[in-house]
Amino acid sequence: MAEKPPRIPGMRRLPLTAAVLTAALVLTGCGSSTTIDDIDPSPTPSVESPQPTTSEESSPETITVPECEGIVFEEDAAIAGDDLSACVIGFSVAAASGRMNVIGDGLQGAVEFLYGTEPQAHVVSQAPPFELIVTDDGTWLSSAGGWTSGEEAERIGMLWRGVAQPAVAFAMLAESDYTVTAHETIEHVEGAKVASWRVTADGPISVEGVVVESLELWITGDHVPVRQESVASFAGIRTSLVNEYYDWGADISIESPAAG
Repeated sequence: MAEKPPRIPGMRRLPLTAAVLTAALVLTGCGSSTTIDDIDPSPTPSVESPQPTTSEESSPETITVPECEGIVFEEDAAIAGDDLSACVIGFSVAAASGRMNVIGDGLQGAVEFLYGTEPQAHVVSQAPPFELIVTDDGTWLSSAGGWTSGEEAERIGMLWRGVAQPAVAFAMLAESDYTVTAHETIEHVEGAKVASWRVTADGPISVEGVVVESLELWITGDHVPVRQESVASFAGIRTSLVNEYYDWGADISIESPAAG
């Protein structure tokens, strides 16, 4: 199996575990003196939320990921966390682009993402209302007065890296082993039905004060990540998070406001 996960572009300056924990702390509002609640929100984001290209779940052309070789999906099968993490990170980087919906306690938004020399992301948040763009040119944050860049945008952008980059969230999978618990059809984006395997962490994950009480991943037999759910607690605060993944490999362009 995979000796180590593939490198995630743009993650040289931020250890994977720290990135995932940063995302968890964003959700609880405890991770920094600056949180998403500190943003001066725009009443209405300047663009519409990213939408699926069709009403059906996107089925990218088969992407062969060496890290996924040997992983068997059948009920009660055991999967090592390092192997599962390397597989879905490898798929994310090979697909190079995609979209996701993020739903949590007090958090709801849509994300478009690209992987290249540096990861790029476009976040449109409905709750709380704001917009964030991360490109090679920098990080931009929407506010009542328009787009801004600089230290404030960079702080918020760093907090959101664990949410806006699926491969970073998938890094946390390495912290536990897993059991394939079911093969089921779930309702996905815009009511699409997707047949997938549900893979459940064998126990809670505890890293640097953050306890992930439960963690589940839905993935197709072709190793396409579909959905990830987690419940975590930190400093007495308990929060849940659902990520829905779709449009893997879609033709996505993300430009900084400065380019417009």
